[in-house]
Amino acid sequence: MTTRSSSAFTLVEIMIVVAVIGILAAIAIPSFKKARENSQLNVYLKNLAVYQGALDQYAFANGQFPDDINDLVTQGYLKRLYDCPVGGAYEWSVKDDNQKYHLVCHGQHTPTINHVCIHENQPPTAK
Repeated sequence: MTTRSSSAFTLVEIMIVVAVIGILAAIAIPSFKKARENSQLNVYLKNLAVYQGALDQYAFANGQFPDDINDLVTQGYLKRLYDCPVGGAYEWSVKDDNQKYHLVCHGQHTPTINHVCIHENQPPTAK
């Protein structure tokens, strides 16, 4: 009887390894996407918190909120205006004799969140 000495992998062994890698990828990719979406959403909310701090400083110094969000840059409260990373546009509005404001970004920030905003004296929110 002849014994075969082989150092190669069999087809079954290779198929098992490919299946295990496929299963691990199927588990890891959705988790990675969710973590990425959460980190991006945190960036959006932190940007709005920076806006909120600048708006509060502006209102404290001037007695009212700015008519135009660009006033925060021109008067030195922000170095620059932040762009929405997903391409949404920020909309600025003031109401109640310039005592209340609303800064909102309508962009598809995650598959379930397409609206992030701030209001006076409230933390940034995502809906």
